Amino acid sequence: MLFSFMLTQCSEKKSQDSQNSCEGIMCTQQFVSFSVTLSDSNGNSVPLDDYKVIDQRSGEDLTQSEKAASFFEYEPGGPYPLYGDVFQDEHQNSERKLVFQGFNGGQEIISHTYTVAADCCHVRLVDGELNLSL
Repeated sequence: MLFSFMLTQCSEKKSQDSQNSCEGIMCTQQFVSFSVTLSDSNGNSVPLDDYKVIDQRSGEDLTQSEKAASFFEYEPGGPYPLYGDVFQDEHQNSERKLVFQGFNGGQEIISHTYTVAADCCHVRLVDGELNLSL
């Protein structure tokens, strides 16, 4: 009985360590990212003069890093890069809240909060709508 208890405890410990360590994990070579699109009530694209992506907890502005990692230049009509694998190593095995802020004429016209996560290989969207309507 004691032996099976110890075996279970060791197994649970190993499982927890494996979840926190990415050693030996095989990942795909795809680059995961997701972007925000804005539209009006008629479905027309809403252009922004500027946008920001802020880590809600730390206050860190992630916008420039995400823009630099994108495979395309963002256009004023969108889509607007939100989060991608450029952050996977830094944010590995964590979940965080990001705030997307869109600006026109120097005024914030939209703000939306997203929950994102990163594992050993890629990032993923946990919560939040990527297609926003004004």
